[in-house]
Amino acid sequence: MPLIASFEIFAPRANAEQLVRSVSEHLDEDSKAKLWRALENEPKQIMQDIEREEGKADSSVCLTFLFPPDEELKAFEEDDGLPRDEATGRVAVWGIYSDLSFGKHYVQFHAYSISGRISWLFLFSPSVRGSFLEMAKQVPGAVLVFGDELSEDEVLWFSQEALSYARKLPADADTNPVDGYSLEMLNTIRFAGE
Repeated sequence: MPLIASFEIFAPRANAEQLVRSVSEHLDEDSKAKLWRALENEPKQIMQDIEREEGKADSSVCLTFLFPPDEELKAFEEDDGLPRDEATGRVAVWGIYSDLSFGKHYVQFHAYSISGRISWLFLFSPSVRGSFLEMAKQVPGAVLVFGDELSEDEVLWFSQEALSYARKLPADADTNPVDGYSLEMLNTIRFAGE
């Protein structure tokens, strides 16, 4: 069974549109349309509505990301015959499952792969890691987390606004999975800094 690796970007819920805009800059046109359609619906129905159109039962959609070529992506491109985006020259990597989840206070974008080859790119491609970092940095109050099955989730980057926002939340802000996970990751940052 291949290793599953993932990136998560979470931010204050009010910044959901900025998060989708940031991620969509790294998607092919079909994938952009899927992600933007998500914001046209009520948050509870976002990915489920898209999935019903595709005949799937879960809440994740398969998106094609575009990454600037580096050595790992060039090798992957050659082995798998992946196309390049004609307009940008970036390598098109399909098979990255993604979902967008909403809590009361946070929005979370989660991208993961069940392919060992793509998980390898998540782990070792400077371009892939740099692209997810770029996505996170464009969203006020965002945090970027990397995870895999072999280790605990790791905060790779966070904006100072993320900590300020968390301090303003009510004590019971972690009552749903998205908010709870977001606050748990922010607590690891706060405790590490003490």
